[in-house]
This record gives sequence, structure tokens and C-alpha cells, in this order.
Amino acid sequence: MELKAYAKINLGLKVKGKDEKGYHLLDMVMLPISLCDNIEITKRDDEELNVIVTNNVFLPKENSITKSIKLMQEKYNFKTGFDVKIEKNIPTQAGMGGGTSDAAEIIKAVNVLMNINAPLKELESVAMQVGSDVVYSLYSTLSRIQGTGEIYTKIEKEFKYPILIVKPKSGIKTKDCFALYNKDEDNIREDVIDKLINSLEKDLFIVRKYAKNSLLKPALKLVPIVN
Repeated sequence: MELKAYAKINLGLKVKGKDEKGYHLLDMVMLPISLCDNIEITKRDDEELNVIVTNNVFLPKENSITKSIKLMQEKYNFKTGFDVKIEKNIPTQAGMGGGTSDAAEIIKAVNVLMNINAPLKELESVAMQVGSDVVYSLYSTLSRIQGTGEIYTKIEKEFKYPILIVKPKSGIKTKDCFALYNKDEDNIREDVIDKLINSLEKDLFIVRKYAKNSLLKPALKLVPIVN
């Protein structure tokens, strides 16, 4: 089975606080773009899980792909192995959801290949265990994502503007960016995501006014060349 795992960008991101476990609560607008990883997955006759990644991208032995498959095996009680080949085109450590998009496509592929045929809503429980953004990537549509990533609302609007992606050689780990986040430095208005959603089909200059990200300041500290 051949798959395409599409990258995403955050049109807007507002940190809303933390939950009782210390995880940041977010309010975001996510948009899928045409850049994608190409994936091939086939069933094996044994229980082995083999993952090959091209384009000189290192993938640890335990990764989002193997975790997704193992969670599906546990939930639906099977042991079938798989061969997975990923052509990586989405840059790593760029906040563009490469790993999460790959994981979501693998969950959906295993769902089909094993004739489980569970609805996406049911697969959300697996996706959430892999990573917070994986729930969004199951749907990969213009969406509002809230909480720690588990609250998904499709936005019934069209974003019609072209996007230029600029990625330096250096990258940012998500945990490092959150570690530098300081709410006292976050002067983005609390209702910015509501304003952004309402502006999506209006003039681009209005969209830009509300396309804000609470993590921009810590990101610039980590990779100042972006500025």
C-alpha cells in the first residue's frame, strides 16, 4: 500500500496554560500543505517490524512508526509484522508534523490492511498514545486543535493563499521550545485564534494580523537566524 503523509503548519498557536499533569494547553489552527512524505507499507508473513527511511534521515529503533503498529496490535489483538519504507521530504525539527503525519498514515493503513475498518473516531485513542498532534493528522484538514491535542474541530473554510516555507539547517526540538516558553513574555491576546478563524476568508493582511504563535519568541532564542 502506498501512502502520502502531508506536512502541516500552525497558522496560529496560543498557549492557554497547563493541565494537572504539567502539559501545556494549546489553542491552534493547523493547515495541511502539499509537501509530503511518501510511504510504502506491506504485511509480512511473520511478526517482524522493519522500517527503512531514505534521504539520510536517522530514525531510532523505537519510533512513532513502530509505536503506532504496536499499539494497533495491542488494541486489535494481532501480531502480524510489516515492512515500511518512508521517503522523507518533510524537514525534521521544523514543527511541520513529519513524524506525526507518518504515524497517522500508518495507523490508517494498518486499519485497512488488517481489515479492522474502525472509524477514525475510534482510532483517535491510538493516535493520542503516539503523540498529541497525531489525532489531527488522522484527518489532515484545516482544523482547530485544543487541549493537549485531543480536541479536534474541522474548520469549514478555505485557505486560498500560497505559502513559502523557509527552513534553516538547524532545527528545534518541541520540548526545548516549550522549556523556554515564558507566559510573562506572551503578549498575544487570548482570543487570537477566534479572530484568526473569522479572518481566514478575508484579506491576507487581516489574516496576517491574527496569525500569531506563542512559541515564536522561544524559537528565536533557539535558532536566532530565523529572525
